[in-house]
Amino acid sequence: MIFNKIKNITLGLLLSSLAFVSCSDDDGLLSAPRLFRPIAEVSTYENSITVKWDLIKSAKAYQLVLSTDSFKTATQTVETTDPSYVFDELGWDEKYQIRIKAISNNEDTNDSEFFDCEETQITYPTKLQKVTDVIDVAARVQWKEAVDYTAFEIQKSVDGKFQAVDTVLVKDKERTNLQKVIYGLEPETSYRVIAYTGTSESYQYEGRQAFKTEASEDFGANVVDLRNLTDEEAIDTINTDFLEKLEEGTVVVLQGGFEYNLSSTVTISKSVKFITGLSLSGNAIFKTGGFVAATGSVANIEFNKVDFITSGDKNASNFGGKYIFNQGNQSSIGNLKYINCSIRYMRGIVRLQSKPSTIDNVTIENCVMDSIGGYGVLNCDVAGSQIKAIAITNSTIAHAEKTLVNSKSQFGFQTINITDCTFAYCSKGTNKIFDFGTKAGINDNLQFNAQNILFGPSFDGAATNGVTCLGTDSKLSFTNCYKTADLLWITNETGAAVSPLPSVEEYSKNSTDLWNNPTVSDFSIKDTGFAGAKNTGDPRWR
Repeated sequence: MIFNKIKNITLGLLLSSLAFVSCSDDDGLLSAPRLFRPIAEVSTYENSITVKWDLIKSAKAYQLVLSTDSFKTATQTVETTDPSYVFDELGWDEKYQIRIKAISNNEDTNDSEFFDCEETQITYPTKLQKVTDVIDVAARVQWKEAVDYTAFEIQKSVDGKFQAVDTVLVKDKERTNLQKVIYGLEPETSYRVIAYTGTSESYQYEGRQAFKTEASEDFGANVVDLRNLTDEEAIDTINTDFLEKLEEGTVVVLQGGFEYNLSSTVTISKSVKFITGLSLSGNAIFKTGGFVAATGSVANIEFNKVDFITSGDKNASNFGGKYIFNQGNQSSIGNLKYINCSIRYMRGIVRLQSKPSTIDNVTIENCVMDSIGGYGVLNCDVAGSQIKAIAITNSTIAHAEKTLVNSKSQFGFQTINITDCTFAYCSKGTNKIFDFGTKAGINDNLQFNAQNILFGPSFDGAATNGVTCLGTDSKLSFTNCYKTADLLWITNETGAAVSPLPSVEEYSKNSTDLWNNPTVSDFSIKDTGFAGAKNTGDPRWR
């Protein structure tokens, strides 16, 4: 009885096992074998793509799918019995995806899985250059060589897809200049420009370039924007009457590349900031007759992305005899700033004269000051005047008869920090590069710090003086500063330098060995073996 029970249990387990095996075998019979995937390679020629692969045994044909959106949709689906296929007359400057599978020649074998080829781009050999000159509402399109472009189609990205929004014609002058400015764009928007030759009836594609516009600038709430004025309206806008009508702290936005004529001295009585708005034409230009602060107090005066050039003859004595500030009123200025400016052909930049005035802080940042006459960059030229704190960074001073001058005011300069700057052809004759006076009691407690400075030869190439300072408890510090070998010091009867720059290391070669073309103010460093090539001088030249 017990034996029978065991027998029955064993028989049941056996049957169960057989049933399981039988189901597995049935499933295997239902799953037909699958062809191997074809391994394909792609190549391009002009606007065609060739796909090649090895033949697969038991395959009667091959299916190829062409897509431009990762197979969300199919641009083309074809079948062929050949071991290659050519997709031709494809769109230029388009990315394509291709997949291929083998189709079985009998019902007992499944088609292969798809093989995905590498993504391939059809690139048109365009003469268009990459569009990098872009602002918030405009872009400059340029090309490498003469091409008879007739029109540009402007496409805007909408929901990730480019749509044509405008077509602009190319003028003869633009073809000659190899550039065209596209206006009327939207800030922070992706665009494509497509170039065509021929006529509107038969435009010929000539390539495309993509770009994105910048964000619009926020100048704050108190803004006077002069960019919408006509040339005739704008040219004489900057005058005393105009500034008198402004509110305290107004930002005056200037048109890039435009020359504003300052026919006479302009008086500033309120805090004001002049700035060039986003521009494809460089900074606004003040052909200056000069500024002056009104008698009394002005908190802040700033010039940002503004170029100054004298309206006089640059070859005349003292480069035309003009100043940016020739301060004769007794005034107190909180902050005077020059940021991203170019200043050329001036007798002086800031001169305090006639009546004692005070400037708390002068900031010069990322500027080029070239061809400055006998009153220098900053000059306390009357007893009692003061420029308390001076900061000059990432800037170049070149062809300057003088730079910083205080020889008349006891506490004219108090703190001077000069960092990452290039001085070349500075100091004419027996002048000093830095003139801090030879009289006792002048510049007491002056703190002068120079760091990462390159000094080139004097204004006229002759021996010159470096720095003079007889102030009590004054400190002159030069750190990581170099001079070229052709910067020569005036010596006394014993041959010793009279007033050299202290602790300045000497570069063993001349300025023409260090810089590419210093005589025309190209101070880019060509001697890469120079110890200070990467960490001294104005960074724009490194």
